[in-house]
Amino acid sequence: MPPSYPPNSASDFGNEIHSNPYASPPVPPEPTWPGLSDSPTNASLPDADDLILPGGDERLWTVVPIKRIALRDLRTMTRNPFEFAIVVLVFKILRFPSRPSWAAALLDQREISEQEIPEIFVADFETARAEAAALGFVDPRYITSPTVGPRMSVEMLMTTPDGRVQLTFHRLITLDGVARLDETRRGFYSRLAGDRSLITSSKMPEPRPTDWQIMTRLRTKSLEKLLNRHRKNLAEHASRPIDASRMVEQSIEEDRRIIADVIERGVLREANGNDIINITQRYG
Repeated sequence: MPPSYPPNSASDFGNEIHSNPYASPPVPPEPTWPGLSDSPTNASLPDADDLILPGGDERLWTVVPIKRIALRDLRTMTRNPFEFAIVVLVFKILRFPSRPSWAAALLDQREISEQEIPEIFVADFETARAEAAALGFVDPRYITSPTVGPRMSVEMLMTTPDGRVQLTFHRLITLDGVARLDETRRGFYSRLAGDRSLITSSKMPEPRPTDWQIMTRLRTKSLEKLLNRHRKNLAEHASRPIDASRMVEQSIEEDRRIIADVIERGVLREANGNDIINITQRYG
């Protein structure tokens, strides 16, 4: 059965994905790659060798085939032991193929304004912003990553006035056929001495922490509970303040470190022309 969506949200979301090769706001005035068609038929799709893919920080990254992901990374990317066992059976033992459904310029995160948040996310961010403000957080800022395919994500950052704690509220949706992945990630971040990070977040599937992260994950939707645990952990470490004027810049720098580590571990790989063609044909 196809999933249900709030009124006026799913169609707008789908239209934005198919009309915008980067699929996240702000919308580029023209398609990024010559020859990619905006029509459902993709009649003018070029050969993979004819695509001019972006370089530098705008390079597109996608998840490697599941059979190539190390078990300890795969375990953290699944929701529970049962799902992990199924994934291992299907993709590791039976070796069914897994194909990328999106490719994102993960090293090219961009700040957007509150007015550019997609309509499907607006109510969620209003609620999260009010809850965070009640806990003393200020100065909301928003970040997204350009994406090809049926994926959209926006992250909200706020900080305490003293700069000791940064809040992250991250909304992500991926449409894959009739399946809908809809994730809400909540967490707190503090900069520690020695270029380390302290993170307390809701329990969600994601690659395992890096060596410089001290990570605690709680199965809760309460920002207040997460914040109380984070402050308790923070009291045990020497920390450095977060400069509100550089909050977005510093957050992107930290994310780039994490993404580079995940790439080095082999969880992500650079997308090629065939990937882009297949994603566009499948979802366009």
